[in-house]
Amino acid sequence: MRTFAIALLCAILAALIAAFGGDWATGLHRVSDFEGGRGMLIVFVLIPGAFLAAFILGVIVARRLRSRSFGYALGIAAAWTAGIAGAILALSWLGAPVTPTIDGHALELDIEVRLPAGRHAPKDAEDPFRVTVYSGSGENRHYATLHYDKVYPSEGRDVLPATGPINLRQGNRRLTVTIDDAEHYWFDLPLRAQPTAADETWIEWMPRPGERGTADVRGTGGFQVRYRIRRLPAGE
Repeated sequence: MRTFAIALLCAILAALIAAFGGDWATGLHRVSDFEGGRGMLIVFVLIPGAFLAAFILGVIVARRLRSRSFGYALGIAAAWTAGIAGAILALSWLGAPVTPTIDGHALELDIEVRLPAGRHAPKDAEDPFRVTVYSGSGENRHYATLHYDKVYPSEGRDVLPATGPINLRQGNRRLTVTIDDAEHYWFDLPLRAQPTAADETWIEWMPRPGERGTADVRGTGGFQVRYRIRRLPAGE
């Protein structure tokens, strides 16, 4: 009974740490909230896992210290539980994604999408036209803001300016152009995980003639894109 009580109290302590610490850590790592994914990870994985691990730890400590008082054994078991949990949270903090900056300034991605000849740029948000920016895993995605009032012609084709966030220091950046959820065109952006001042200059239109510009078998649909990094004013 003594062993069970110590193990149970340690398990409850670990479950509480997992609930609050898990919420903090998953937010820090920007785990997707899509369809409650982050909450389910905490409730069905982190809390039960912490409860079970701490219960086993409590049993081990209680049996090793069976000659000592209940309070002493509980204190040692609780200290081990909190210490291990703290170490895990510290490692989570050290491994968390970092927001890239240049000279302390947050960054934004200026994007221009050049449409195929004969295709007109959308006029407003009612048009089913979307530009999405991805970084790292597919879960880290953000819709770009489309600037319909800044459309301009280039080589007889419409160019639609847009802006998107650069909020993670991750490579494997991609951009998609989606039309009416039926057409999806991918572009692999050659933008490094930590942009530098050199990335503040517009790149050439991509893909260039004869290039694919993407590993996607559907190609780019005749669209071209270019981008540059822009520093945001201090405080933004």
